[in-house]
Amino acid sequence: MDKMPLYMILLQSFPETLILIYIGLALTGAKLSNKKVIFVALAGAFFSYFIRGFPIPPGSNVFIQLPVIVILLSITGQLPLWLALVSIILGFLCVSFTEMLFIPLTAAISGISIQAALADPLCRILFPLPEFLFLTFLIIYLRRKEIHINTFNIDRPEIKMYGKPLVILSLSVGLVVLGFYFGFYMQPESLRLNSISVVLLSVILIAVVLSLTLSWKMLSMARQEKLVEIQQFHISNLQEMTQIIKAQRHDFVNHLQVIYGLVSQGYADQAR
Repeated sequence: MDKMPLYMILLQSFPETLILIYIGLALTGAKLSNKKVIFVALAGAFFSYFIRGFPIPPGSNVFIQLPVIVILLSITGQLPLWLALVSIILGFLCVSFTEMLFIPLTAAISGISIQAALADPLCRILFPLPEFLFLTFLIIYLRRKEIHINTFNIDRPEIKMYGKPLVILSLSVGLVVLGFYFGFYMQPESLRLNSISVVLLSVILIAVVLSLTLSWKMLSMARQEKLVEIQQFHISNLQEMTQIIKAQRHDFVNHLQVIYGLVSQGYADQAR
């Protein structure tokens, strides 16, 4: 059980859910009115408040809350279920990854440990503020520049060549982040950065090495495919040029035969 005061839901859970939805929608290019987004975020935050009262492990409420937000977003915003799901997954990954970066940094700058911040309601509200500000500016930038996954043309050669390896690498890092995120909230009292640093770094190192190896293999295959395409293009041009030369040679031979016939019949002047 991880019961939170109601004001914590309004000052922490609601803004976090709101940012999660906004950045997910920005990344997918989905359009939704601010009123509907705020409604879904409020509903998701209050749902989180109620499920925290059940005897479930701390942190597992996230995996119950997110499917509810997906369904609410799909119904309220009249979005396809797959689009709502992708939006929430992308938003959750961005928020989780940013949190893993900013929370330790904020703790190092402020001198307040993560355990002390989790135990103090005021620190628990103030600690995410740098993360929220960063994500807010990121959302504004993405929406103004209209940068989202639909703007990428998958038929472009560079997307074909580098797209899959980058997706695999991103998923690998995302899984590491999710694992750390879940472990962090499952046992916040027993978390000791010194004790988990070796294991965490080992997991990250293994994931990155495997991802880079697989990405290198896929890049090599992509380069080979690109080389084959270039060779096929040159062969096609060569075949086309050969056909043109054959046609011109055929015309030239016909022209010579006509001239020879005219000359043999004594029409040399006409042959000229």
